[in-house]
Amino acid sequence: IEWAINRYKPYDHEAKVGWVTRKEKHERFSSLDVKPIFVDQPGIHRHNFGKKYILDFDNINNIIQGKGIFVLNNKGIDLDNIDNVFRMGLYLGLLSDEQRGYPAVLANNLTIKDGLDNFLIDEKYFYLIKFWHGLRSDIYRRFIYSREYMGFENLLFRLVGEYTKQFDVDNIGNLFNFTDERLLWDFFTRSDASADLKTISKNLLLHSIPHAYSIFRTSDFVAKKSLMDPNHLDELIAELNRILINAKLYSGSSSNELYLHVTTDERYLLIAILGKQPLSVKEIGYVNDIFMKLIGDRKLGSYENVSFSEDKHMHGSSLFKQ
Repeated sequence: IEWAINRYKPYDHEAKVGWVTRKEKHERFSSLDVKPIFVDQPGIHRHNFGKKYILDFDNINNIIQGKGIFVLNNKGIDLDNIDNVFRMGLYLGLLSDEQRGYPAVLANNLTIKDGLDNFLIDEKYFYLIKFWHGLRSDIYRRFIYSREYMGFENLLFRLVGEYTKQFDVDNIGNLFNFTDERLLWDFFTRSDASADLKTISKNLLLHSIPHAYSIFRTSDFVAKKSLMDPNHLDELIAELNRILINAKLYSGSSSNELYLHVTTDERYLLIAILGKQPLSVKEIGYVNDIFMKLIGDRKLGSYENVSFSEDKHMHGSSLFKQ
């Protein structure tokens, strides 16, 4: 959810450490400034940290902020990301027995030196950095190019987008303080939430995600700012739906509605076309043609239509080759 939040307002991880390390008592909270679920659990509350766990608040801050000898992330070497990527690689069956030990070897051979603000590693271990980057790229794209994931991410971004239309954007960072389920139930049940916000929350709770029809990508990020603009994207979506209704691909009274979702796989800018109802291959082809014409008319770059990771002919294709 922080990725969606960051589209509207920069999300600051370091600022959030205050929930755990602030020694003063929290002042009154607004209805949206909700404490993380773990704060008041027995034995976890920050006032018990020093006594029960003998933890140093200053060191906790330094670890998260990467100060002094407390380094987790420097110049692109992120120990937490290395751990996450190799865990996912293990569970996806992408690692050999030898490769399962790579993260420990990599971490053990990263060093720091006074006067430098980056990790040092012997050249003979460069292959581990290269392997980590390749594995991360493979895993991220396996997820991002999934129909199911794209539908879920689209709903999540629309949830945050609807929030910004109704509530103060300055408080949007506080959404991260909710657990996923509590966030969705809060939007679904609160009396001041809009109908759209309630509907999206309900769909996420029920895992009722839109159908992903097509995905386009480009290495030209020039159009990113324009496409990331919610107003511009909404105008493009409205025009796409208007054309399709006029072409009688589906009637205006039907329950179908198309969405566009803009995201990235860290290498390409991606635009996915999604909708409420399934479409035939022929209908999807027509939608793609209209979409490409709209993109061309607006000079938003040159795109290629690529397959989803679930499609059989995709496996082993150039998309997943390093």
